[in-house]
Amino acid sequence: NTLLSEIIMQRMKRLRLVLVLAFLIPRCCLLAEEHDSPSEEQHDPADESLHESSEEEEGAVDDSSESNEPGQDLYEEGHKLILNWNHQEAIRGYDLLQEAASVGNTQAKEDLGYGYVFGNVLEHNFTKAFEIFTKLADEGSPAGQQGLGFMFSNGIGVNSSQAKAVLYYSFAALGGHANSQMVMGYRAINGFTVVQSCETALSYYYQAANTVVQSVNLITGGEIMSKVRLLEEENEVANVYTVSEEDMMHYHDVFSDSGNTQAQVLLGNYLMHGFKGMEKNFMLALRYLQQAADDDSGSAYTMIGKIYLEGGYGVTQDFEKAIAAFEKGTELGNGDSYAGLGMMYLHGTGVNMDYSKALEYFENGARGGSSDAQYYLGFMYFGGYGTHKDYMKALKYFQIASHGGHIMAVYFLAEMHSKGIGLKRSCNLAVELFKSVAERGKWTKLFHLAHMSYVAGDDTTALLMYLFLSDMGFEVAQSNAAYILEQELVEDMQKNSTLERALGLWTRAAAQGYAVARVKLGDHHYYGYGTEVNYEAAAGQYRIAGEKLSNPQAMFNLGYMYEQGLGLQKDYDLAKRYYDMAAESSSEALLPVSLALTRLNLLFYYKYIVENSFIKEVYELFEDKWDLYILTILVGLLLFVILWRCRQ
Repeated sequence: NTLLSEIIMQRMKRLRLVLVLAFLIPRCCLLAEEHDSPSEEQHDPADESLHESSEEEEGAVDDSSESNEPGQDLYEEGHKLILNWNHQEAIRGYDLLQEAASVGNTQAKEDLGYGYVFGNVLEHNFTKAFEIFTKLADEGSPAGQQGLGFMFSNGIGVNSSQAKAVLYYSFAALGGHANSQMVMGYRAINGFTVVQSCETALSYYYQAANTVVQSVNLITGGEIMSKVRLLEEENEVANVYTVSEEDMMHYHDVFSDSGNTQAQVLLGNYLMHGFKGMEKNFMLALRYLQQAADDDSGSAYTMIGKIYLEGGYGVTQDFEKAIAAFEKGTELGNGDSYAGLGMMYLHGTGVNMDYSKALEYFENGARGGSSDAQYYLGFMYFGGYGTHKDYMKALKYFQIASHGGHIMAVYFLAEMHSKGIGLKRSCNLAVELFKSVAERGKWTKLFHLAHMSYVAGDDTTALLMYLFLSDMGFEVAQSNAAYILEQELVEDMQKNSTLERALGLWTRAAAQGYAVARVKLGDHHYYGYGTEVNYEAAAGQYRIAGEKLSNPQAMFNLGYMYEQGLGLQKDYDLAKRYYDMAAESSSEALLPVSLALTRLNLLFYYKYIVENSFIKEVYELFEDKWDLYILTILVGLLLFVILWRCRQ
């Protein structure tokens, strides 16, 4: 009877959970269906924010709740300060968050929880973070549920449990937490600890992508944020975007008065977008851009027009100045200036709304190579603004604009593929595109924080941040986390478990098409890092990286394995072929390939000598008594030397 009672109680608990999910999941599905096929009333998802100034930048971790809680003023001031790249300001921000949390502010508690986990400002305190996240989760906070999901997923301060991680991530995603929606979308498309389902992944990524496009600024664009690959940076291959605020000021000192137009435009662009944590400063940006504009820079005039069109950050919105700047840019043949004028006529901003004029400007801008103009031209054909609806033309221009990195073009392409508008429906391609949009959200700021921590020598903090982003499906974060683990830079971690985790992360990164990750997988199997030595598996990974992804290192490794017969049948011809392919793929491979080919040629000659029939017969003739013959020869040589000495 006791056993039966326990079974009944367990089933009742499961039933309650099923009922909750049955209530929540249809609501999420309804959200995914709200965006129907375009109609005459359809508008750009970002239209409503077109005339507004940019809001304050939000945190790297999604804040899903807005409320007038106790201590809200303290929270807002503290939250702004912790996003400041100045360490002392961030410390003061956390002090304010402590005050806000003490009076019950939920958002302040969320920030404190992540602060204790990451430890870039506060000291690492996983126990405290777990307590905060647990209380928040009990109160229904999606951010708290996300925090618990992250800790259980990676075994941070608790025993790793993918079952609990999926549970907490799922509830956070259902609660509208975009980070968790990305986590669950990534797991669903890859079948990682959940049932593989493209449609489920599509639902999650659709919601996360919508969160991103709602905050897109179509005038000045988004913030510039780089994703540095630690492995490539270490090899001095891709150490790009390492410019600090001091470097920007150095640009001013060196180039502003020297008439270097390119440097002036570059600096103005960085200040306009808030490059790598620099605060946006439209006033200072205008100063540099005006210098470049005086030298007839069409790009500078375009940026000046965008600054006056948006306004804010020290500059008053002025439509007349925006139009004047755009018109000057069009005279200089700048495609983005045509797009700026087209936007104003499309939305009726500072001018009378005129779809025909807008269409004309967008067509001119598209011919000039402007991705903004190409996107809007696709948008007008998609919705039938100023022209008839033409999904084929819309698809064409969205594809062209997406190649230029236009986030809204990628979003509309995803919509068309997900619903089969103007082309055959493709769930997998829609997921890939929505994922690309979702990965352009404000959470990418965490990449910069992680890189700053790594450069400062705080490898633990960098690893935790990269792991957080890895769970969200960022391939660069997976590669960077694997690199840190592989280098054994984090203390208090056993070597075997570290290499096993690195192997898992390289596997995820390789599955997303990163060739170097494939090579790393091959290395792990070749040397037995985190797994048993398996030459066949290593050769398989090298083959994928070499033949499908054209990686020269993989080609060289395959050549060596064919040469030595490691995991593959020894074949000097195939070895030479792969060595030659490696040399053709990269100039850096010429020296090692030359040495390898020299060795291979010697092996060729040795093989020829050994396999020569005459030499082989001589060898077989003397094979049984070779030692006697050698001894006789040596004695003869000795006698010859003695006789020669005697004659002397």
